[in-house]
Amino acid sequence: DALDLYNTVILTQDYTAGIDDAPLSINKTVTLDLNGHTIDRGLKNAEPVLNGNVITVQKKSGNLTVTDNNINEIGTITGGNNIGNGGGIVNLGKLTVKNGFISGNTCMEGLVNGKTQYGNGGGIYINDGNAIFHMEGGSVSHNNAQGGGGGIQGDSYKEFIISGGDIIGNTTVNKGGGIRLKAKSPKISDCMISENIASNGEHSNGGGIYLEKCTLTIERCIISDNEADLAGGGIFLLDETTFLNANNVSICGNESTTGGCIRMENGAINAENLTANNNLSKDGDNRVSVDKGTVNIIIDCSIDEGMDNLKDLQDLTANVTFNRTFPVNKKQTVCLPFDPSELNNYGTVWSFTGIEEGKIVMTKQTVLYDGTPYIFENTTDDEITSILFENVTFKINEDPKTEGEGYTFYGTFSIKSWEDDDQEVLDKSIYGFMAFDNEGQAQGQFVAARWGTDLRPFCAYLKCNTSLTDIEDNSLKAPLRGGIQSVNHPDRLDIVWKGDDNTTNVNTIHNLANQIVLEQEDWYS
Repeated sequence: DALDLYNTVILTQDYTAGIDDAPLSINKTVTLDLNGHTIDRGLKNAEPVLNGNVITVQKKSGNLTVTDNNINEIGTITGGNNIGNGGGIVNLGKLTVKNGFISGNTCMEGLVNGKTQYGNGGGIYINDGNAIFHMEGGSVSHNNAQGGGGGIQGDSYKEFIISGGDIIGNTTVNKGGGIRLKAKSPKISDCMISENIASNGEHSNGGGIYLEKCTLTIERCIISDNEADLAGGGIFLLDETTFLNANNVSICGNESTTGGCIRMENGAINAENLTANNNLSKDGDNRVSVDKGTVNIIIDCSIDEGMDNLKDLQDLTANVTFNRTFPVNKKQTVCLPFDPSELNNYGTVWSFTGIEEGKIVMTKQTVLYDGTPYIFENTTDDEITSILFENVTFKINEDPKTEGEGYTFYGTFSIKSWEDDDQEVLDKSIYGFMAFDNEGQAQGQFVAARWGTDLRPFCAYLKCNTSLTDIEDNSLKAPLRGGIQSVNHPDRLDIVWKGDDNTTNVNTIHNLANQIVLEQEDWYS
């Protein structure tokens, strides 16, 4: 009665409905402040009944805001057990969830007004072309749906926006343990979708999120520890009209038989700043599994963890946009976990091919391979800030490198750092190209490294293997700091660029002006 009389209702006690009571019906604009209390439909331990949901927000006039201004924020809407769609809240109007819990609700398949409803939307069910759903906080947790959308199902709506809160621990027999969406352009941001399960059904796909016939934009979210019996432990995409636009999303620790991270039957995935690792595909298939459709990935040499955050892209074929600045006529190292042949269209590529007459030899290459460190020079008229590599397959080597006599050219797929106690810098055996001007060193100059330097992902560095005793040419040994020094060290190292008729002289590593200490994250590229 209070919901009919007032625009704002603040609970002062818990309320439990009788088994013969109807759901609360909202047909006006009202704010329900749970105030730390519970509204319980009272059907948790009973058989499901028609109209067994807790609240119905009616078409057109219904506008409900759920909040909880109690300091403990434990207010809960629970105990729904419905025959048909929607266990907790059925939204046909406008529903805004600011905080509080929608938890412990269930919906089951059955006949409603002579038609079969499959039991979709355990926590929240949305189904009207003009319906609006906003979730700004709170939790949809531990609900169950026999049909799909254990936490939330959106069949039809005008607007679907989640901008905070958690979708945790929901279950369904079929599609979408956490969320199932079937229309328009939903948006999800700043949300955790975790520990949801789709299991024990013929279509148990999409442990975290199940998408069909919609374009989901998702940002700054964590999708973790979800499970699907069949496919798409984290996310499942169904058809050619389904699109996923993901930015700064972490998909980790999910599990399914196929596509433990993502399974796409058809559609398109566009991802930037993605984290995808530690997902499990029980059949050994790709953790990002694609039947049909297009995958577009943006990677950046400034990302903190590089391919350490993207290990589950192994064997994925995608269009990859590589964001990195390549100045005109500057030599820079590059090492990519996919076919880098597109570099040939922008400049000259060299690889380390060994030692000749005491000189380090870099030889021009036109046939390029994934997981191989190279040196690239932009020979176009303009600075390059990104390069598109089309239809390439990720091959993530643990230790990309090219060997030579006494030297190894190492590629990096993650940030490489040298601290003051690293033997490599104590041995003064690490070399590379300056990424920017600093303390007398020019961008592109070949220098020896000291402690405190960091190398970005998708770059490379040259290491003198000082522990090797079979380097015949003494000029190619790097001296130790202190201790016994070899008497025949040269006053420089030379690099020959074969195919370019150019020799670069590198000052002796005894010269401190050629050993640089940087606190910046960039060192050389």
